[in-house]
Amino acid sequence: AGMDFLAENLLSGILRAQIADDGRLLSANFRASAGSGVVGSASDPEARFRVDEVQVQARFDPERRATIVEPFLIQAGANRLAFSAIIEAPKAGERNWPVTIPQGLLFLSTGRPGEAPLVLDQVTARGIYDPEQQKLIVQEGSLGGATAGGAFSGSLTFGANPMLAIGIAASQVPASAAKRLWPAIVA
Repeated sequence: AGMDFLAENLLSGILRAQIADDGRLLSANFRASAGSGVVGSASDPEARFRVDEVQVQARFDPERRATIVEPFLIQAGANRLAFSAIIEAPKAGERNWPVTIPQGLLFLSTGRPGEAPLVLDQVTARGIYDPEQQKLIVQEGSLGGATAGGAFSGSLTFGANPMLAIGIAASQVPASAAKRLWPAIVA
């Protein structure tokens, strides 16, 4: 079965890599960007959203056996997600790839002019990617800002039947902040 996915964004990118005679990856740099367009389900117009810009840069660190993503950025209207990530190769005898987000930033807007966005400027997460199940599992995450904070965990399954599961525990959050946080995560 094929994947039900649509992306109408213009995409550009470059990948440079150096590979040893024995096939080992010695170095790699990747950069990609996507312009304004619609992303989501090809079969369900209600399950699509507009993205204004996406940028990603990554490099392979051969000594750490890790890919360093810095930055990953998504801009959609006044909403913005930016983070760095470290994706490590599995240790000997293991299949899962450890994934860490040591720092991130999230701006969530109501879309109404004159209202300040909800700013979560302390976003971190730790988890794994299971290639066999095609699943990214967030074991522990935290969100924090001046008006809201909390913890989260969950998973994102890729493949023919993509699925998002998320659990959130928040500290006291003003109703105005909760309204911005909830729909953005569910969307």
